[in-house]
Amino acid sequence: MNIARLLIALGLTGLLAGGSLAAAENESKGQSRQQREAIAERWDLEIDNIRDAAIPGLFEVIIGTQVIYLSADGRFLLEGDIVDLESQENLTEKRRVLARKIAIDAFGEEKMIVFGSEHPLHTITVFTDTDCAYCRKLHAEIATINELGIKVRYLLYPRYGPGSKSWNIANHVWCADDRQKALTLAKLDQVIEPSVCATPVQEIYKLGQGIGFRGTPAIVTADGDLIAGYMPPHALLERLNQLVAGHLSK
Repeated sequence: MNIARLLIALGLTGLLAGGSLAAAENESKGQSRQQREAIAERWDLEIDNIRDAAIPGLFEVIIGTQVIYLSADGRFLLEGDIVDLESQENLTEKRRVLARKIAIDAFGEEKMIVFGSEHPLHTITVFTDTDCAYCRKLHAEIATINELGIKVRYLLYPRYGPGSKSWNIANHVWCADDRQKALTLAKLDQVIEPSVCATPVQEIYKLGQGIGFRGTPAIVTADGDLIAGYMPPHALLERLNQLVAGHLSK
């Protein structure tokens, strides 16, 4: 990530308002508050988004759900993952997982199209595009996925952005009287009756961009883990079970 990309990313910090990772944690200890204040002022960041990194002399900075590292004077930027070789734990990915969970939890189910029971074994949030082949394949198996105890919460995410064909379709789906039916028809490449209303599509797009999604389907678990791409229903259930077991073992 070069400085230009960093500055663009800084513009995404407000997109996840209400979903601050720092709000769920105690204030950073160790290095001085004055150092964090200086970095925050230099890069127009919220000071609560800056904390001590696992490596002395570095600060961890949360931008949306992206994690980067800055030197104590804010001059040098490092992009990459910090791995604890003793515990074999990816500390950076652990932070991303928590940040994704908080961001999506703050977004709210009222802006999603939900398939599944109220008391599922697992809940996944899927960033979906109506013309994405693997999104369509996943949705063709939605009944089986639900029967396995997996609740699917769709976020309409036209990956090519404003003005694209799928952007317009996503808005029509949201404005339909029966959103579930309209989404299913859209994924079958059938015509959706055009309708105009206030939709969350722009917000969802910004959320996905802030998290860093480029492809669909992007599946996020209830704990914030990312499953990139399609998985068959039974393989998806197995993967979800593994991820939950991994969290419980820590």
